[in-house]
Amino acid sequence: MQRAQTEGMVTIPAGSYRVPAAAGGDPVEVTAFAIDRYEVTNGDYRRCLNRGRCPQPTTPAGETRPNYLLDPAFERFPVVNVDWEAANAFCAFAGKRLPTAAEWEVAASQAPGMDSLPVYPWGEQFQIQRANSARTGLGDTQEVGSYRPSGDSPLGVSDMAGNVAEWTATNVGRAEGGEEDRFLVKGGSYVDPPANLTIAFSTPMEASFSAPWLGFRCAIALGE
Repeated sequence: MQRAQTEGMVTIPAGSYRVPAAAGGDPVEVTAFAIDRYEVTNGDYRRCLNRGRCPQPTTPAGETRPNYLLDPAFERFPVVNVDWEAANAFCAFAGKRLPTAAEWEVAASQAPGMDSLPVYPWGEQFQIQRANSARTGLGDTQEVGSYRPSGDSPLGVSDMAGNVAEWTATNVGRAEGGEEDRFLVKGGSYVDPPANLTIAFSTPMEASFSAPWLGFRCAIALGE
């Protein structure tokens, strides 16, 4: 593994972790991995586009910004309007992969030696100044890391609550009568109330779904 692949990432040690959404509260065994400190940005994604390795987002517009993907002013804002395949393609381009939902929750909630699980990355109570949520009232994305460090997870991963919700690699299958696999989406976004920004909250979305409030970050296994 090249060092360049893990630049800008946070290392998560291998271990047995309790995570909020684990069935019955049983510990989850996680091998060592690294996860992007920030959500993948427009600038990151354009580099993949320019090399012909990533598909175009379903629209270059954001929620309120017509030229969101291409405008240099939004270079450090999270890329949106990408379906699961597009997110997966970018992570492969970067030599990485999407995190599983369990890995995502560990990165959002844990640090070595912690005795209790927070409800939000920063603690037990929702605090409006720590995340871009519906309560913030902005109605669109913000630059990644805007709430660093107060909104970070215990290990320093940013925007795990709010800004944009994030695709994971966890496939929960098709809905009854559905034609597509669904993947868990974590973290909540600027359109969501506090209850949807908790570490435990997730939503299964069909792989072809895209939205101006949905993005992603990547992970990579360590020691392989």
